[in-house]
Amino acid sequence: HILRCNLEVGSRNDKQGNVLLNLARDGGIYTLTVLDNGAPFELNVFDKLGRERVTTHSDSGSGIGFMQTFSTLRACDGSIVITEFESGLPFTKSVGFRFDGKGKFVIKSPRAEQIKNALTREDVLVINE
Repeated sequence: HILRCNLEVGSRNDKQGNVLLNLARDGGIYTLTVLDNGAPFELNVFDKLGRERVTTHSDSGSGIGFMQTFSTLRACDGSIVITEFESGLPFTKSVGFRFDGKGKFVIKSPRAEQIKNALTREDVLVINE
């Protein structure tokens, strides 16, 4: 690991929000991964990511973050890997940005079948994990 930083952030519910940033290099491929213990993505969000503005914080968010992220990854053929963790402890999900030259969108989740059934797009690889 090149850099690892754990942050405590505000939360809308009774638990303390936690975010872990991890920057790593493996075999010459750099990956920035953001892990958090927030609410899981709603199923319809996966269909919209990178295609239209969508936010889980409608009171304060604009949805521009993922739009810009996908645009940046497309420009450098980077991949995005979203992983959902079944136990939810200490994190519920991670979003990894891999600068691998492959330009893929991958979702790893124990909800794989539900996610596949909710998707209308064909550019997402969904893995049961």
